[in-house]
Amino acid sequence: MTSVAVYARKSRDPEEQRISVNNQKAACRKLAAELFPHLPIVEFEDNDVSGFDPKAVRPGFEAFLAAIRRGEISQVVVNEQARLTRQGPTQWEDLVVTFTRAGITKVHTVLGGVIDVGGSKLLGRILAAVDAEEAERSSARYKGLHERLRDEGRPGGKVGYGYRTTTGPDGRPMWEIEPDEAAAIVAISDALCDGFSLNWVTNQLRDGTIPAPKRKGPWKAAGVRRMLARPSLAGFRSRTIRTPVVGPDGTEGFRLHEEIVGLARWEPILSESRWRQTLDALNSRTVKGAGGKEYMVNRKIERHPRRWLLTNAVGRCGVCGGRVWAGALATGIRVYQCRQVHGGCGKIAIGPAEALDAWVHDQLTDYMATNPKLLPTIGDHNPERDRLEEDRRRARRTIDEADEMFAAGDIDRARHRTISVAATERFDRAQRAIDALPVLDSDIPDLDAVRHHWGELPLSRKLRALGYFAEAVIVNPANGRRSNDAVERFKARVEIVWKR
Repeated sequence: MTSVAVYARKSRDPEEQRISVNNQKAACRKLAAELFPHLPIVEFEDNDVSGFDPKAVRPGFEAFLAAIRRGEISQVVVNEQARLTRQGPTQWEDLVVTFTRAGITKVHTVLGGVIDVGGSKLLGRILAAVDAEEAERSSARYKGLHERLRDEGRPGGKVGYGYRTTTGPDGRPMWEIEPDEAAAIVAISDALCDGFSLNWVTNQLRDGTIPAPKRKGPWKAAGVRRMLARPSLAGFRSRTIRTPVVGPDGTEGFRLHEEIVGLARWEPILSESRWRQTLDALNSRTVKGAGGKEYMVNRKIERHPRRWLLTNAVGRCGVCGGRVWAGALATGIRVYQCRQVHGGCGKIAIGPAEALDAWVHDQLTDYMATNPKLLPTIGDHNPERDRLEEDRRRARRTIDEADEMFAAGDIDRARHRTISVAATERFDRAQRAIDALPVLDSDIPDLDAVRHHWGELPLSRKLRALGYFAEAVIVNPANGRRSNDAVERFKARVEIVWKR
């Protein structure tokens, strides 16, 4: 016996509420029971799947077509024709061919009545064209809406962990901090910045004392990393960028990353410097495990060498000027080498690498201690950055106030434009100046940390500290006299070129 196929689809349902899909199926089941009481009903659905995007995969729709081709379906009931096609008459013609070959001559809809696919196909073609046009307009409206929300610094998507949806003073949706979740984010950031590994932090989260993201199951390291990478935590508005990639087997896909587009209107959970410091700690290779034991994380990243101090674009060969890289000899001792495989001359090697790192650290602390003029730039707060960020906030506030005054009718369009243009120029000027600053102050350890707590700092912060002050660490050829004292060898062969 054949069946009646009921198909339902909803384009966007990121919260998985399924309200539209369930309502469609209920209405279709009611109509199918009235028209074909003697036939069983088979349901197919696609929730949160676009019908307009030709690249979108609709598993329910594919199963629906497969059942028709197998001859299991004799009647079709949908809420409206647009649930089947949103890509224009061409897609509808292909679907009509499938229906006709299976002996299906009519499509029954709840909202549009009966559509003839076996006789005159004019109505179906017209509706398909109208549905495609409406889909294009809806897509344009949706993109325009999100662009306006981004420009205004307002939320435009699913609320992230640490926030909850509320209504702002202007009656529009806004985010506010959810205290328990925000406290969890601060605790996670503190642990990572203290040097503990991501896996260790994740294991501590699984004891149930800190609430996990809703509907996401238990805490996972990858989920914690994605959560902390959100610019919204630092009060930034961002947009998702899709970068096409091709896999090793030739399959096409895309990689997602967040691009900051401006300041947000909601309150940040982490300061900008703390957020960037947290991201820096996530990429560190020196971490703490159980009991506070320190160890190196060996992340095997393709085409990227092990990150030691001198390999952060600082170590240079004194013969060819190429970079020096850390590597292990057959004896297990790690040395810095100029390698031919990396375009160097292959004539320079010096080690042990750990001893050279310690010697460079001593030279760095001595240099900082003997140059008092550098100390004001090492603090946790850079006055110039603070001034520029305050200018940026004031400009953003002026733009927002002008928008509100114009919406309330207190100023006309010409006055609104004058205020907005001037404030936007100030905002852009402050942003360019911030972007031109050499490095975030939070990435530079203070003098006490460099002197006495070097081993406790994440490796990435050590790299930034050295790279901030040193132009190059040049390793020269041996002078023919070999010394068993590593420090004497370093003094004779290594030259540090300071920036400041």
